[in-house]
Amino acid sequence: MTLLDALLSNQQRTVEAAAISLPRPILPGQPSRRFISAPALAILAVFGVITALCLITIEYGIGVLRILYPVAAVFIGLALYFLSQTGYLTFTFVVWFISPLVRRLIDLNAGWVDPSPVLLAPLLVTLISGLSLPLLFRVDSKFRCPFLLALAALLYGLGVSLLRPDSAGVTVPLLNFLAPILFGAHIMSNWRHRDQLGEAFDRTMVAAVVAMGLYGILQFQLAPAWDTNWMINVDSEASATFGTAEPLGIRVFSTLNSPIPFGNVMMAGLLILTNRRGWAGALLACIGYVAFGLSLARTAWLGWAAGALLLIISSQLARLRLIFGLALGLAVVIALSSDNPIADVVSKRVQSLVAPKGDFSFNVRLTAYEQYVGALLAEPFGQGVANRGYDINTRVGFGPHDSAVLEILRCLGWFGGGSYLLAVIMLIYQASVSLKHDTLRLQSYRAIAFGVIPAALFASVFLSVSGVVFWTILSLASAHRIQSTERSSPSKPIEPCGVAFS
Repeated sequence: MTLLDALLSNQQRTVEAAAISLPRPILPGQPSRRFISAPALAILAVFGVITALCLITIEYGIGVLRILYPVAAVFIGLALYFLSQTGYLTFTFVVWFISPLVRRLIDLNAGWVDPSPVLLAPLLVTLISGLSLPLLFRVDSKFRCPFLLALAALLYGLGVSLLRPDSAGVTVPLLNFLAPILFGAHIMSNWRHRDQLGEAFDRTMVAAVVAMGLYGILQFQLAPAWDTNWMINVDSEASATFGTAEPLGIRVFSTLNSPIPFGNVMMAGLLILTNRRGWAGALLACIGYVAFGLSLARTAWLGWAAGALLLIISSQLARLRLIFGLALGLAVVIALSSDNPIADVVSKRVQSLVAPKGDFSFNVRLTAYEQYVGALLAEPFGQGVANRGYDINTRVGFGPHDSAVLEILRCLGWFGGGSYLLAVIMLIYQASVSLKHDTLRLQSYRAIAFGVIPAALFASVFLSVSGVVFWTILSLASAHRIQSTERSSPSKPIEPCGVAFS
């Protein structure tokens, strides 16, 4: 008996032994019997933990939250992983979306600390999904191949980092690379429950569009103290990245820590809203479009435009919802005032897309692509996952995360970076191939996968929160593809580690 067979056999015995105490798994197509939905369970868990932590820290000071917050998040994540996979998925994204804001609130009251342990919470919660990795080997080889390629590329990059003299500080960059891949592998391992996982993910993203969109608009109008304090501490002169720390001057980043990741999340959420039943999605989208515009994240705009174009071509209903939602968002902006600061800020940014050759940021990226070729040829083995970039970055004003393609090749080299990018291309291809019975959900995922291509040329889309969102979408789309090539076993599917779906 191989080690994998022994592990799976042990997991099956765990399921049987826990059958009395754990909720029974819900097979695809069966309705949930829970009277509390998984998203509600996740939200209640977050609320309960935050309330408890606030009560605990009254006497000892808010600074203790820096440690208690990630610890509590991990315990809740573990509990939800074993009790409800949809709840775990929802909770994971909630932690990704709120942790930067929690960090800023703590720093305002307890003093600036960098790096902050609070930002470890989403990484650690996402790493729990690695418990499902052994079950990936039960998936058809062509569908598990992208994940194994990406993991091998990271292993190579880690080896390069450890061989370099400046190998300190490799842990967090490695986790930012690793977490999205593990979460995608977790979803692929449970492909038989893709509909339940997809519904939980879509609801979470819709809620994120509304909540993060509303906060983003308020952030632009009011410039809360915790946000401006964070901007000044990060870089008081980073006006190109964050705008100015004053009302009507902020480039909206909402609850996240940068306009680009916020734009990527909103891009995905707005395209997902096109697959929701009814017209409420179009009404909610107007909030998202206003905040999305105020992020001034042109790479995310470009990705949204590419995905929207694909939806317009492939789906008449999606076309109507896109037009209605965008038009309503523009109407709200115009109605706010005759001398509208929102329209002024966004229109100036849009003009740079019309004439990109005169835009400083666009020219910087073109120069970086030209000069990176020589640097990459000089170091074909890469600089490791913890590297921050070449001297070219400082010389031309090019950030280490200003291009996902160059970032991957710089860190992982030609071999590791080529393997990683090949894995992404395979997933995008699997998501792009039309099925006989396409659903609205799959059409929106395909549009997002298509939008990742231009976005990856000008921003980092495969790491941190952007990476978790995009790897989740690509994995869910690939999971729909499996059904057309692999016949499900009539026997009850094995659930990893005794977890239940609800």
